[in-house]
Amino acid sequence: MKNVLFVSVSLSIIDRVEKCFVEGMLDPSRTYFLIEFFGKEIPHKLPQNCLGSTDFLDQSEIDRVCKLMAAFGEFQVVIGMEESSLYAAADVRKRLGVPGLEKHEVERFRDKVVMKETLQDSGILVPKVYSSDELFQGVLKFPLIAKPRAYCSSIGVIKIRSREELEPLLGQKRAEVQQGYDSRFCEMRKDDLEYEEFIEGDTYHVDGFVFDGELGFSTTSRHINSCLDFIQGAPLGNISVSDFSEQQKWNDFAVRVMEVMRVPNGAFHLEAFLNSKGERVFLEIAIRPPGGMISRTLSEVHSVDLRMAHVQCQLGVRPSLKKKGPLYSGDLMFPMKYIEEGQKSTRFVEAFSRLSESDFPTLRWSKYPSVGDAAEREFAYEYNLGSFVFASMNIEDIERDIRLAMKTYQVEVK
Repeated sequence: MKNVLFVSVSLSIIDRVEKCFVEGMLDPSRTYFLIEFFGKEIPHKLPQNCLGSTDFLDQSEIDRVCKLMAAFGEFQVVIGMEESSLYAAADVRKRLGVPGLEKHEVERFRDKVVMKETLQDSGILVPKVYSSDELFQGVLKFPLIAKPRAYCSSIGVIKIRSREELEPLLGQKRAEVQQGYDSRFCEMRKDDLEYEEFIEGDTYHVDGFVFDGELGFSTTSRHINSCLDFIQGAPLGNISVSDFSEQQKWNDFAVRVMEVMRVPNGAFHLEAFLNSKGERVFLEIAIRPPGGMISRTLSEVHSVDLRMAHVQCQLGVRPSLKKKGPLYSGDLMFPMKYIEEGQKSTRFVEAFSRLSESDFPTLRWSKYPSVGDAAEREFAYEYNLGSFVFASMNIEDIERDIRLAMKTYQVEVK
């Protein structure tokens, strides 16, 4: 067994890797956790083999926690499971002398500008990224999209419809990088924006894992609404691509992206558009297990656990996953009102409806809020007002139930 260190922004990582203990993949006595409690006080009592950090971006703080971690012995593997822990995991590897992705290698999977530059001249279509000269002087095609270069989910993403909406953003002064931060990277900065072409079309995502440069497993789903719609108050759904030929085309697209991007061992989440011309246009790729309801849906319906597969790949073990079919799947989440981190909720769940088995025959799994729960929090997909998984051998039945739930599911807040 190897000494393994998980770097995470949430204590929930311990529950998320519990299956790895049960399956004998990890030894609890040799598995450690470094958890960031950004903006919060580190709890006095933490679980065994767990160490808290105040800020993963502060290089002096990384130095401090790594000195403490060194006392636990030599580590062979350092794993980041979320988008916001990938740079930190690379920082920790360097200080502890652990092999794996270095920070400059992580950059092409975190910085959305570098990500698209990596794909230039590959033949893979990407949205045009506007230069500073083009933004200030050029002829722009509206609408366009502004987004933080290296943040998470759709936080900070803005759809800009006119020059009048663009001008105030261009005039904003970026905040100074805090003392002790690595100024070469724009990690978790909402004010470090890139501006790119808006692509009209449906959004798809390909989820799977890579091992030794080969695509070990992949599956494709189509979004119902978008991640940006979700953060702005609309439900977000996903539904399997049922057509075998179309699924194969997305698989081939993922292989091309994987080869050009040099995707490392582990799970990945690839998003792309299918535009009106039938062209696949790359949006972004993440080298971690998929978030939202995707991992839950794959596990519940298809017995595919990409979180566990990610850990196996990091340990140098090829996962043996086989998606069970011909069952199709879908899922749905209902957003709450999202507020800035540190703000307190003033709205709470008063009542909610339930989806009945008779009205929703494809419903496989559900999670409802509780009366009295906060109805507004800082953004995270796990903070929602109801989440559901659907499964059936008939894809039309799944989409019907998802659409019906979007119309009828109600949560009252006060």
